[in-house]
Amino acid sequence: MKVIDKIPGLRSARASAEDIKDTFGLFGEPMVIGFIIGVILAAIARYPIDKMLLVGVTMAATLALFPKMAGLICEGIVPVTTTIMTFMKKHFGDRELNIAVDPAILLGDPSVMATFIIMVPISIIISFVVPGIGFIPIASLSAMPYWLGGVVPHTRGNVIHSVIVMTLFIGIAGVIATQLAPSITRLNFIGGYYAEQISAGAMLTCWDEGSNIFGLIFVKLFEALGLSVI
Repeated sequence: MKVIDKIPGLRSARASAEDIKDTFGLFGEPMVIGFIIGVILAAIARYPIDKMLLVGVTMAATLALFPKMAGLICEGIVPVTTTIMTFMKKHFGDRELNIAVDPAILLGDPSVMATFIIMVPISIIISFVVPGIGFIPIASLSAMPYWLGGVVPHTRGNVIHSVIVMTLFIGIAGVIATQLAPSITRLNFIGGYYAEQISAGAMLTCWDEGSNIFGLIFVKLFEALGLSVI
């Protein structure tokens, strides 16, 4: 955002959640976008019609329900946080205190969901065109609203700026997650998850834990030292 704020024209470009909703209408709903993308991906995989529709419905449910479910849970954090802040200010009024909360409490913010709607197809395209990314995010898409909860305060709810920041972030996250795929695959196998698929040669990765830059640094460091990562 410090860079964006220095670029004439770009720093003044603005779009709100209401603008996005007015522009896309029905196609701006997460459920509709999830269904369309699910069907397209299933068609690329040459699934039969019934499985294409099933993938579409599954994607629609994932993108529509998961963020809302998590948002309802995280709304319970707000009164707890408020109570803690009141208590701390009352007893430690002479100190500057900050109460940390999960960015998921902003899942209900209109700018979060508006940016999410735009970023879903962009994320799929990024996975195809950016060198170094070797997987297509499906379930990982549901993690994006959490990241956006940490982005929109810095972009001040400006959807255009949020999309720019998230596009750069998703590209980096995808490359890191691809690099960590062998480690994540081994961890799943050791834990007894997806053993059959992994034995058949499948590789597993994800955005959230899989895109952790510190995880990549440690893995590469251990490999350089000739130590076993797992």
